[in-house]
Amino acid sequence: MKLMILAILFLSIGLQSTHAYLVAKIPSLNASQNESIQKEQSSHIVVAGAAHEAGMLFMQAAITRALKYRENYPNDQIIFYAQHEGEIGYNESWLKKRGLTIVHADKKDLTTEKFVDHLKSLKSIRSIDFFTHSAASYGIQLSSITRGKIGPEDKKIREIKNNLTADATITLNGCNSGFFVAPAWSKALGIPVSGSLTSTDFQELNSDGSFYLNNLESKPATPVATENSLSHGTAVNCKLGLCIRMKPVNGPYNGYWGSYYEGGLPFYKLFCSGASNEKCVAAYKKMALNFISTKYLNIDTSFEAYKEVVQDMLCPISASKPWREECVNALNLVEADQTLATYNPFRGKQLQCDQNGCKFELDCPLFKKECQLVNTHSGKATTLTEEYKKYLEAF
Repeated sequence: MKLMILAILFLSIGLQSTHAYLVAKIPSLNASQNESIQKEQSSHIVVAGAAHEAGMLFMQAAITRALKYRENYPNDQIIFYAQHEGEIGYNESWLKKRGLTIVHADKKDLTTEKFVDHLKSLKSIRSIDFFTHSAASYGIQLSSITRGKIGPEDKKIREIKNNLTADATITLNGCNSGFFVAPAWSKALGIPVSGSLTSTDFQELNSDGSFYLNNLESKPATPVATENSLSHGTAVNCKLGLCIRMKPVNGPYNGYWGSYYEGGLPFYKLFCSGASNEKCVAAYKKMALNFISTKYLNIDTSFEAYKEVVQDMLCPISASKPWREECVNALNLVEADQTLATYNPFRGKQLQCDQNGCKFELDCPLFKKECQLVNTHSGKATTLTEEYKKYLEAF
């Protein structure tokens, strides 16, 4: 399977016509649970948006995350939304082969209004994970139509605030979702929201036990894994495409929306601009426990296993370069050696960010396209090491 880089976003909006969206449920490990959606039950929402050139990869990464939630929250229901470009019958069959139960098939595109109205019918939403195309100012893309995007200041998404639990979180796994969308949604919804500060791409589990991008610079010569018994308590079949995760790339964004050479981050940044410190601390641990990594974490996990997953979350990796080893070594020393506070494994300038946002400006001369990022922080940034400490303190 060829993994495709998502450097060009939304280029085909309006040029392609999507055909339908599906709503499905991930069967619970608890046999007594109902296959239909239960409005009163605690829920985790996982969304795969219109994929365009990425094929089924959004769906694969989304289901991989959903299976993690099923293990860690056996009494909750996992609801899956998928926008499709292919024939709906094929997509239904594809999902059923991976164990999902279809609860609704719609021949029209998924709009923000439909999506939010669905969520408002649920009384207890604990998490929402978006695996979609996205852009810094434009927002995230549920479907290719204009009504299928959710921007940073979108008023409709704010309507779900009362449906979110006290421990609710949102992850935005597409490109550049942390510049405006994640901080704005955190403030509006009052919960922690994570987003990216560069392009994101798909990594696949290799037989050597690590996840890599599918390019010659990153991946090893060894074959991809046939099953994943590392991330999950029960082994998952990789041949079904369920050993895929999304992660920010190790370099600044340069694509359809402009050039952000002045800054970025190689990991998803958690923002808590509208959340209390207590909620934010809990969210750091929750993010690590549910990250698709090389260790299986649950509430009984050891600190050493937890730390290994956090390092996997924050550090870039390449089979041909020593990025991971250098990053892990630096993080292991950072608490004792303050001279490492500005350590930066990113192949570019590191943005200075805190829980409210990052220090930058976007210079966009042409309708928010062809933007140039201006890094407004003077001096070297400490974002990576500060984020690492927050994760460890949350344990």
